Amino acid sequence: MKKGNKLFISCEQAIQYCTKSQYKEITFYGKLTLKIHIFICKLCKAYTRKNTKLTQLLKDEKVHCLHSEHKMKMDSLVRQEILENHQN
Repeated sequence: MKKGNKLFISCEQAIQYCTKSQYKEITFYGKLTLKIHIFICKLCKAYTRKNTKLTQLLKDEKVHCLHSEHKMKMDSLVRQEILENHQN
């Protein structure tokens, strides 16, 4: 890729644009360059597909997070297990 050609972006920029797109913070130019990049790059196309699916899953009403009490209890159990296994 030529440095002067602004229609072709790097994979790093494509990932940033993909994230911005998920949160509707992307410009028209960003959308255009992302679509061109995704058309060419299979890896970024797969990343974008997975990122979109993850965003949709997190918006689903069926997704529930653990309460902080449960998180702390799990953390304590994991740390205890690590200490016990580390001592053996």
